[in-house]
Amino acid sequence: MKIKLINQRFFWVIIFSFALIIFPLTSLALTPQQVPNPQQNYGGWVTDMADILTEDTEAKLNQQISALQAKNGTEIAIVTVPETKPSATPKQFTTELFNYWGIGKEGIDNGVLFLVSTGDRRVEIETGYGVEGILPDAKVGNIIDTKIIPQFKQDNFEQGILDGTTALIQVLENEQINVNTNTLKAKEKKSTIYTSSFLIAVSFILCGWFLSKKELRKLSQPIRVKSGIILRLDRSKQYPHSTLLRTANLLLSIGTCFLLSLSLFSLIFQNKEQELIIFLSVFLGFLGPIILYQYLSKRGSLNFSCEECQQPIELVNKEEILPLLNKPQQVANQIGSIEFAGYKCHQCHPHNTLKDFYIRAYINHNSNFETCSNCHELTVSKTSEVTKHPTYDSTGIKTITHRCHCCNGIKQSTVVLSRLERGTSSSSSSSSSSSDFGGGDSGGGGAGGDW
Repeated sequence: MKIKLINQRFFWVIIFSFALIIFPLTSLALTPQQVPNPQQNYGGWVTDMADILTEDTEAKLNQQISALQAKNGTEIAIVTVPETKPSATPKQFTTELFNYWGIGKEGIDNGVLFLVSTGDRRVEIETGYGVEGILPDAKVGNIIDTKIIPQFKQDNFEQGILDGTTALIQVLENEQINVNTNTLKAKEKKSTIYTSSFLIAVSFILCGWFLSKKELRKLSQPIRVKSGIILRLDRSKQYPHSTLLRTANLLLSIGTCFLLSLSLFSLIFQNKEQELIIFLSVFLGFLGPIILYQYLSKRGSLNFSCEECQQPIELVNKEEILPLLNKPQQVANQIGSIEFAGYKCHQCHPHNTLKDFYIRAYINHNSNFETCSNCHELTVSKTSEVTKHPTYDSTGIKTITHRCHCCNGIKQSTVVLSRLERGTSSSSSSSSSSSDFGGGDSGGGGAGGDW
């Protein structure tokens, strides 16, 4: 009975030890949504997840910030965290947390977030649009460098946070804050930029659409052709890509990229005012070109008519014309250097001879295909192999093999490869709010520093 009790205790000790090892590791990953909101929890302004502040210090900070908030409505949140992973940078974590909580009054954006990450050894101060005028990045950086970092380097986190908060409050309460004007100007400028960019992108797409439609209307006119000939053309002529049509497609591509970029920036900076632009950008950016491509595919095919009866001629199956071609032509079609397309007027040419078809031979001008001197067709493929690799002390050799797939003729040539150069390498180091804050936005301003 005693042995059984010891085994049970040993089992639970193992489980408990395993939990102590696993849970701290999994708790290292922190998202802005997991940071406790002090306004929701106890109506305060401080969240100390890194456990570097005493209760007296938190009470003093809450008292100072509450007095500032009562005086002119400015909100300051102070947050300490063990680290900001999995966010890419502490700055990104700070911006996301600012906007998730909505620090500052809505429409005024007079909020400040003072964040300390002990694991990253980094301090970030994020400012809203409304206070960027009196707390520019340079001034915030000066407060960090002179009031906060010196104390942090001595592991005096409490004094550094107190001194930094006091310096911020002195600036915010002693200067006249015209936050409404600053915010309205910033948001008006942002809205103007987004609206203008959106209209420009849509203009590109509309111009491209109308140019494409105009050119495709022209291309839809039948082309009169004569049977019994083989017309050799560049592969780019396989589909109707005139200069005007290429210009139209370029405009469509630019407009689409513009819209997708606009949507990406809107999502990154969480501009809640631009939700309609985001939706339209994604819709037009992704679905628009797909619909347009289907339209161009149907309207962009070449139309031919018989020179004799002037009636439309049909594209026939490739298997009908391949047996009529000579051997080099068949081999060229097989290796992909030439693609043959045959058209036929069944009314004027009911037979299946070469003279009854109008054939277009689309040539693939690929560097791997060459014309055979014996077969007089693009039946030669070119392959290369490095038979001797170059070193820092000697040159190398590359063997190029030319092989005709029709007559099996083979020709080889060699190219000398230059010796390797010794290079030098250098190493370098390198949402929406769901809170009881006022609902403000971050302007992306502020500064940060390491200790």
